[in-house]
Amino acid sequence: MTTAKKGAAPQAAKIEEVLKQNEALLKRIQELEKVQQEKPKSYEEQIKYFEMQQQIISHLQRFQDKKTVIEETLKLVKDKTDNGDFEAKVFALTLTSTNGQKQTVFNITNPVVIGKTLESVTAEVNIKIESLKQQLTL
Repeated sequence: MTTAKKGAAPQAAKIEEVLKQNEALLKRIQELEKVQQEKPKSYEEQIKYFEMQQQIISHLQRFQDKKTVIEETLKLVKDKTDNGDFEAKVFALTLTSTNGQKQTVFNITNPVVIGKTLESVTAEVNIKIESLKQQLTL
C-alpha cells in the first residue's frame, strides 16, 4: 500500500499541472475569440482597420526612433556627469514657446538636470510605446 500512496502523489501533481495548462489554454482561446470578433467583417471595415493599424505602426516607429536618439544622448550626458564635469556646457536643454513666434523661455546647461529630464522623457516614451504595442492587433 505504501507504494500506491507514493505513486499517487506524483500523479496528482501531474494532473494538477495538466489542469493549470488547460485553464491557461482556455483563457488564451477566449482572448483569441474576442480578438477575432473585433476584427472587421466588410471590405470597408477591413480597409479602415488596416489603415488604423498602419497609423499605429507609423507612430510606434516614430516613438522608437525618438527613444533611440534620447537614450544615445542620455548616455553622452551621463558620461559627462560620471567624469565629474557638472559645469560642462556641452549640451543645452531649451524650452521654446511656439505660440505665434518662437521664443526661448529658458535654457538649462547643467548635465545633471538634463540627464534627469531625459530619463523622465524616456520613461514617458516607453509608456507610449507599450500603449501603441497593445493597440496593435495583427
